[in-house]
Amino acid sequence: MKNDAEEQDRYIISGSGYRLLIWDLYSIFTSYVSLARKLAAAQTEKDFKRLQRQISGYEKRAYKRCRRWGIPKDCEAFACDTLEKAISERCLTSIPATDSEDEAQFMDEGW
Repeated sequence: MKNDAEEQDRYIISGSGYRLLIWDLYSIFTSYVSLARKLAAAQTEKDFKRLQRQISGYEKRAYKRCRRWGIPKDCEAFACDTLEKAISERCLTSIPATDSEDEAQFMDEGW
């Protein structure tokens, strides 16, 4: 008999959900790398002020992503579990085990 943890590992993601996650991860990564490069290159106070103006709209972008991922609006700070749950509910579809898979697992366990 399968336990709940094993059952939770069986999901399928739609193509649009997959593209949403990949695009969001890509844009977050490139934003981070770009900002890190700009901060490393900044040498004067004027450079830092320019960077502040460029990234001043980060909250709007962050809230937009949170809404797309299904994180509640009232959630100002959240843990990895909240993000995982929201994305699972929004993008993943659980795949129930079939009888043949149950039998195969039963045989693998040595019964």
